[in-house]
Amino acid sequence: MTQYVSIHRAPGLSPDEMAENALAVFNTESATYLQNYVDLGEGFIVTVFEAANKDTLEETFEELGFPVDEIHEPARLELRCATAHR
Repeated sequence: MTQYVSIHRAPGLSPDEMAENALAVFNTESATYLQNYVDLGEGFIVTVFEAANKDTLEETFEELGFPVDEIHEPARLELRCATAHR
């Protein structure tokens, strides 16, 4: 399974509506929910899922009636921070 990050813009979505939609999203069998980040004031939602492929995840959102604006397959990038010595 591959991890995907999806971006949803849903202005006016209330916390109650988010909670209602979340139950359906958590219980889908075609993709595995991992995490979300939400700014309901701006109507901005980012979700992280595992799915067989991008098309499967897109179809899952369509079946749930949960509009998606973007889906990305992010790559892990390990950064090492150098500590500045004074």
